[in-house]
Formats: sequence, C-alpha cells, structure tokens
Amino acid sequence: MPNCLWIYYRTHSGSSRAPRPSWFSKELCFRSLVYASKALTDAGYSVKLKVFFDGHQITADPWYLTLQSMLGPEHQLVLTNTVGNSPSFSIVLESLTYHSPSDSILIAEDDYLWLPKSLAALTDVLRVLPADYITGYDHPDRYDNANPLGKDIEHYNRSLYVTKYSHWRPVESTCMTFMTSVHCLMSDMEVFQRHLRDNPVRPNSRSLFRQLQGLISSDVITKRKLLIGSVPALCTHAQLPYLAPVVDWMFHADKIREITNK
Repeated sequence: MPNCLWIYYRTHSGSSRAPRPSWFSKELCFRSLVYASKALTDAGYSVKLKVFFDGHQITADPWYLTLQSMLGPEHQLVLTNTVGNSPSFSIVLESLTYHSPSDSILIAEDDYLWLPKSLAALTDVLRVLPADYITGYDHPDRYDNANPLGKDIEHYNRSLYVTKYSHWRPVESTCMTFMTSVHCLMSDMEVFQRHLRDNPVRPNSRSLFRQLQGLISSDVITKRKLLIGSVPALCTHAQLPYLAPVVDWMFHADKIREITNK
C-alpha cells in the first residue's frame, strides 16, 4: 500500500458553456469525490486533499466561498489567480517535488461525478496491476466509429484485467483526470512540460497519453507507459454527450446528494 494518496483537485471561478446533465453542479461533483475518499480513510489509508483554485476576486466568488465552507483544516487551498488551464496544470506539476515518490496522486478536474467505490478501486489497481496511469472514466468515444476526431488507435496491449472492484482494459487516452504514482509522473515530467508548452491554452490529453504509451512518435519517450481504464466507468465527465455509458448517473447523483446532505 502506498504511503499516501494525494488528491489534486483543479477548479476555477465561474462555469464553462459546456452542456451539462440536469443533475450537475460543481458542489455535487466535489462532494462525490470527498465521499469516495472517505472509503479509503475508513480503511486506514492516508488521503490528503489539495485544491487548486484558478480565479480572481475570490471574496465575491460563490464557488470559492462554498469550497471554503466545505474544506477542513487538514485540507490545502492554493490560489492560481486566473492563469488558465495549461498554466494551472503546470503549477500542479511543480507541487509534486514535495511528495514521496511512493505516494499516489489523483489529479481531478471539477466536473466529474465519482462513485463511492471509485478511489478504492483506482488505488487497488496501482497495487495489483502493471499500470502506470489509471482512469475511472470510460469515454463513449471509444464506441463511436463515426467520431469526427477519429477512432482510438489500436493498443499494443489487448489484455482484459479483473480486480475485486471492476474489469479494466488498456485505453489509448483519457482526459486530464487520472491516477498515477508520484514516481511515474516525475519520470514523465519532461513529456508533460513539453506538451504544456506546445499547448499553452489547454492540454490535448488524447495526444499526451498517446505519446506516453508510445502509440505515436515522441523524441522524449524513453519507456512507454500503460494507461488502463475501468469498464464500466467508476466516474464520469459531467458533460453532454460524453457521459460514460451503461451507468445510470442520474440515480447515482441523487444517491450521492442524499448521502452527503445528511
């Protein structure tokens, strides 16, 4: 078992124009993540939460004030002063140098809904499977042959894995919400930094994870890594039409709302 799981939660003031399901709110998504982390702490796992808030005029920002009221004294809140998506991710990477290489880290965007068992399942994978990066999100694009951005690249690893929590399979890419070890992320630091320089507004996660896995050429990759994802999903990007398939997310949103409002 790793020394510690660090959750780096990336959020910002305001809201995007992305179409959302009716149940969505940043607060509900954050509550679902905190509740999922409780399953780990109840099992004796050390979990530490660090929130990176990219915004300005924070004293008048409703979401910032809500977050403040939800965070305990053991949590950390870092302000990044509206630097934007890629620059704020760079700030997250800089913070890794303060952690033990054996620690695990979850980098999480603020518009994901998490199932209660999700973090226990993800941390278990780091322990029992030969994975470098893990996602709980089963992107619907994987099943859309007419995807205008193109089909997934065929993966070099066609294995199907089973753990006590879920089935898992190698996937070519995911979004910028994923779990890994600090050691792994530090070993790929040059890849991430170059990618963020080449994509100064927002990361192109599909290209990034293809590079990391050696599925497309890169002159900075010395050892290809493995990204695996759960089937069905353990979390979903709360954006339409990209909800992970099969799972009834409305049901789980209502359940999480009921549990966390007690």
